Amino acid sequence: MKYTVYELRWDEGNEEHIWRHRVYAWEVEDAVFDDPEREASLHRNSRHGESLIIKGRTRNGRQLIIYLKPIDPVAGTWRCATARETKGK
Repeated sequence: MKYTVYELRWDEGNEEHIWRHRVYAWEVEDAVFDDPEREASLHRNSRHGESLIIKGRTRNGRQLIIYLKPIDPVAGTWRCATARETKGK
């Protein structure tokens, strides 16, 4: 099944978490919604369940790896679990 992201849900917890990696919510949204070269893959494991992993760039050129957890994947609603800057693509 192919998943699409139409909406990211934010709360104080996930915004504070990504800030520990010095990433802003707007940068995640840039990479998820605006990078035409972004890459996405679905991963499942017994410890963390299902995650959509996105590699993309912000408008300022920062390359991020982003882990999204499903809220309603059929409707395209996801919650950002974590995000950090990465090297290479």
